[in-house]
Amino acid sequence: MSHKFKTPDAILSLHHLRIINCNSISSPLTWGFPAISAFAGFTEALNRKIQKVADFDVELKGVGVICHEFDPQVNKADGQFEWTFKQTRNPLEKKGGNAVSASLQEEGRCHIDITLVIGVYGDLEDDKDEDNLETFVLETMQTMRIAGGSVLPATKRYPRCKFMTVPPNKAEREKLFRRFRRSLMPGFALVDRSDYLEAHVEQMQKNTPNVTAIDGLLDLSRLTSKCAELSEDKDYRNQEEKEDKKYEWEVQRKPGWFVPIPIGYVGISELYGPGEIARCRDMHVPAQFVESVYSIGEWVSPHRISELNNILWFHDYREDDDLYLLVNNYQENINN
Repeated sequence: MSHKFKTPDAILSLHHLRIINCNSISSPLTWGFPAISAFAGFTEALNRKIQKVADFDVELKGVGVICHEFDPQVNKADGQFEWTFKQTRNPLEKKGGNAVSASLQEEGRCHIDITLVIGVYGDLEDDKDEDNLETFVLETMQTMRIAGGSVLPATKRYPRCKFMTVPPNKAEREKLFRRFRRSLMPGFALVDRSDYLEAHVEQMQKNTPNVTAIDGLLDLSRLTSKCAELSEDKDYRNQEEKEDKKYEWEVQRKPGWFVPIPIGYVGISELYGPGEIARCRDMHVPAQFVESVYSIGEWVSPHRISELNNILWFHDYREDDDLYLLVNNYQENINN
């Protein structure tokens, strides 16, 4: 997906947000880190709140996610291979004069520590407006949910919200980003690698012509082991081991930290007008039945990213194909 989006006039950096009880079931097929659409939704909700304040003539578009810590609420019993989500016990209910246990609501949860980089379009008149915007975002953010989770209070160690103007000159912009990305470490930024998925599927089709995109997605998502012959220069503990053990199992390493991710939705029905579908959340906008669209993402260390736009995800609606996507312009560029 090669899409060009205008570089933001400024960025809002929300550093080290500690969020508990986020939704860890990102799609019908994947679980783990929350879907990128959850953070794009938070950005849009925050943008709408800003639009209601006449003092700020700016618009928020595009969001980058850097994960510093990920703590899934899962458990594995002794001797078992499967992980299960930890469930919460709800308060007792009163039935027939007796207190009984409430029904369990099965859900997947995780605690995360992230930094959000949000693109800002528009101009602020002076430093006072910038400070006012930082204060407004900080106060408003505390009242909102992010990926279904609750934002914990800020600590003194990190400035929670920082506004930075992006220079129009490319050289100055890259210099600013090189300085800024140090504050994102240690951590990993989530970027789109649909280009690698396409190349991987083409490579698989050379051996098996009927391979589909879902086969390539599953192949990149799984842990593959193979039996390999031991090299002659391998160190052995004794002569007996050298004679008896000639093969070993090894994991096939991939060129990056790839993960399957949902990147949007595709329509599976016609687009219905406002109010045509009963019990919609918003009866004043059109509605459509959709299913998830998947791709491959990669967790990349910020020091390997040279351009601000490479970490930002943008909304992209393709009316002809009924696609509602989140796209990212990451280009692999490893800095030595």
